[in-house]
Amino acid sequence: MIALLRLQVDMHGGAFLLVNIDYLYFLTQFNKRELFMTEKPTYEELEQRIKELELAEIELKRSEELFRGLFANMTSGSAVYEVINDGLKASDYIVKRFNNKGLEIEGRKLEDVLGKTLFDLRPNVDDYGLIPVMKKVWETGISAYYPVKLYRDNNFSNYYENYIFKIPSGEIVTIYNDITIQKNQEIALQESKERFELAMQFTNDGLFDWNLETNQIHYSSGWKRMLGYDDEEIKNEFSEWERLTKFEDMKASWDMLNELLEGKRESFEKEFKMLHKDGHWVDILSRANVVFNEEGKGVRVVGTHVDITKQKRIEEELRVSVIKHKTILEALPVGVTVSDDAGNIVESNKAAQKMLGLSREEHLKRKIQGNEWSIIREDGSPMPPDEFASVRALKEKHLVENLVMGIVKEDNEVTWISVSSTPVPLEGYGVAISFSDITERKRTEEKYLTLFREMLDGFALHEIICDENGKPTDYKFLTVNPAFERMTGLKAADIVDKRVLEVLPDTEKYWIEIYGKVATTGEPTLFENYSNELKKYFEVKAFRPAYGQFACIISDITEKKQAEIKQKELEAINLRLQKTDSLGQMAGGIAHLFNNYLYAVSGNLELALEELPDDSLIRNNLAEAMRAARRCSDVSGSMLTYIGQNVVKAELIDISECCRKNLTNLQSSINSGTIIETNFIDRELLIRFNESQMDRVIKHLIINANESIGDKRGRINLTTKTMPASDISKFHLLSVDSKSSVDTYVCLEVTDNGCGISEEDFHKISDPFFTTKFTGRGLGLAVVSGIVKSWGGMIGVRSKVGHGSTFMVFIPLYEDNSIRQPQKPTQSSQPEQKELSTVLLVEDHEMVRNMTTSMLKRMGFEVISAANGVEAVKLFKKYKESINCLITDLSMPELDGWGTLAEIRKIRPNIPAILASGYDEAFAMSRDNLEKPQAFLHKPYTMKDLKSVLGQVMNSLSIVS
Repeated sequence: MIALLRLQVDMHGGAFLLVNIDYLYFLTQFNKRELFMTEKPTYEELEQRIKELELAEIELKRSEELFRGLFANMTSGSAVYEVINDGLKASDYIVKRFNNKGLEIEGRKLEDVLGKTLFDLRPNVDDYGLIPVMKKVWETGISAYYPVKLYRDNNFSNYYENYIFKIPSGEIVTIYNDITIQKNQEIALQESKERFELAMQFTNDGLFDWNLETNQIHYSSGWKRMLGYDDEEIKNEFSEWERLTKFEDMKASWDMLNELLEGKRESFEKEFKMLHKDGHWVDILSRANVVFNEEGKGVRVVGTHVDITKQKRIEEELRVSVIKHKTILEALPVGVTVSDDAGNIVESNKAAQKMLGLSREEHLKRKIQGNEWSIIREDGSPMPPDEFASVRALKEKHLVENLVMGIVKEDNEVTWISVSSTPVPLEGYGVAISFSDITERKRTEEKYLTLFREMLDGFALHEIICDENGKPTDYKFLTVNPAFERMTGLKAADIVDKRVLEVLPDTEKYWIEIYGKVATTGEPTLFENYSNELKKYFEVKAFRPAYGQFACIISDITEKKQAEIKQKELEAINLRLQKTDSLGQMAGGIAHLFNNYLYAVSGNLELALEELPDDSLIRNNLAEAMRAARRCSDVSGSMLTYIGQNVVKAELIDISECCRKNLTNLQSSINSGTIIETNFIDRELLIRFNESQMDRVIKHLIINANESIGDKRGRINLTTKTMPASDISKFHLLSVDSKSSVDTYVCLEVTDNGCGISEEDFHKISDPFFTTKFTGRGLGLAVVSGIVKSWGGMIGVRSKVGHGSTFMVFIPLYEDNSIRQPQKPTQSSQPEQKELSTVLLVEDHEMVRNMTTSMLKRMGFEVISAANGVEAVKLFKKYKESINCLITDLSMPELDGWGTLAEIRKIRPNIPAILASGYDEAFAMSRDNLEKPQAFLHKPYTMKDLKSVLGQVMNSLSIVS
């Protein structure tokens, strides 16, 4: 057998040994081989066979030496393994031999590997995939090649290829090479090749290669495709470039290329236009370099063509965009600032510079986080740079929106800005900052916030809460103002972010429904509501500021509602006053008319009685008629007293003493079963009043109390005391226009245990002739009311049906001791006429005028009579020399008594005058007139009264004695 040893060199220069498997087997098994002969050999044949065996033994020794030398020094790693167990794991392969290259690859010594398992040498080899191949070789004896694969563990990360075979001894031999360097180079080369192929496949660049020595040129497919041509449509000739290149660009390109060939420039880079197949011009960027030979001669030009048409268009668009950007940026009303990634400001517009109060140069010198900024928070405290929107956006790499910052300028003026900042996704850039001037908005917000805090109306913002079906079931407080807190007593800290049913569990469902409709439909509502808890009226305006929300403006209209109620009461009072005024006017007119007729009746009766003898049978009848006429005159006076037109002279009286004087008469005027109890204050209670009128007031009140008691046994309590004005309002006052004029009042109180007064009769009891008794009664209390009112007093009443009544007369307490007592008129004797006198009588009532004329003539006077003041003035002008006295009525049409007196006094200033009226003298004389009469004559008067007054006037002027 001829041994075959072959040394092969791979493409990377690495050597490996291929050993003939049969030869190795022969070498290792030759001594044990039995030679079987098919027939008995001859001597010669046997000798020849022995020689062959000897030669084979010699060759075997040489081969073993050669094998050991090759094994130890071969350039591939090799190991011989004994297989134990079933050969399924790396631990089943024990190292028997290991060559030098293997030890080098493993980085170990021979003694470190012999006897060790393959697992000990390579812990991850079970995952490598080699063991199943070795097991198969061990079992079948068929050699195998395990291709290049990456092995990796904690110590190795290498590419290996393995050859595995089995030797006759049953051991497994592996020959392996570490081809990591070659593999990495192959991978890099392959990747480079793939990248190049992909680049050439997808690039739009066109390549050209021009051999200057042969003048041959090669255009790549991309070069041709760039101009719209297929490969076969353009020849690889230089003339094609000249044909398609714009003529004016050719010379400049040649000049640059010549400079490159002469070594005057390092590279060729030129833009020019080339004609596209469809007729349009393509912008080309050409780059090229020259390859020089050893003598420095240019032999080759290699370069690229790039279609930059789109780029040129983009550049133009970019140029326009930049101009547009800068124009817009400068025109923007908001400030815009851009920083680099270190925070340096690199761009800003005019609005930014104006808002910040900085020039462009000053602004660009700053950093966004610089300490030279003077920024404050909304509460006025300094804002550190770390809180700036721009600094936060730069550090945190996200958008920061609508941060309010106050820029404090050199003059300490603050410009408020709203800032948003976002990172710029460009290399070298930091953040873009935009900000708007909100100074006016802040001022407006402050005004509105102040208004919100200080407004008198309550304000509350709510959010409606609905169930899964969208039905409002509750609402939440979002914010309330101080006025709302004051009005409701609910504090913001206790209710904000809480549901109304938490705060006010008794809230009726219809309120939630009303507000839910506002929040969902946007339809506002306005209503009034009375709070029983707060005892106040509120006007509520509800509207929707945003979907799902509603706001309420609450106005306290308690005063308004009370004013409306008061207005209604005043209207009712005014109606009653109008009724009372109308009644008073009617009563006054009736009283005056009644007085005139009574005067005519009583005067004529008086004249008739003077004509009759003392024993006349009709004298008594006429006297009774006179008494009846005088009683009618008293009723007329009472009516005038009721309407306040019968004022008498004031006196200073002690009300308790006045009551004491009347007790005896009062007790005799009431039922025998009723007693009067008194409770008088133990000090003087002085009032300005008329004593006779006070007697009348006391008498009427006692009689009313007695009538209330009726025939049963009863008790009337008469009390005097003082009372502050503030307590009077607690009682029902008979007069609707009653009001306090002093701080302290004297109170005359009459209390009975009679039948009481029903509530519906309270407003009627002071009406004239109103009574629960029989018709024709009831003027007494009306007169009392008129008397008390004329002295600045009031009457109050407190009563309950079945429990009696209390009447209280309130008269201002007199605390000034300096009152002038009225002087009593001097009595004069009836005048005795010395000579005939003429009287001008002015009276608009014909019957009264005729009757008074008769009286004056009976007294011996000449009479000139006039029906009115105008006529009187005319008559006086005509008879002024003969007229000695003027008697004029007060109330007349056209020109009343005062006007008549004034006109006549203009003619004769010293003419004596008498003023006649149905009013009381104090009331009639209360007018402030320049001209005053010498005397007053109260209607109805008798002839005796007329004589007495005339006597006073005539005597005072020495006309009569």
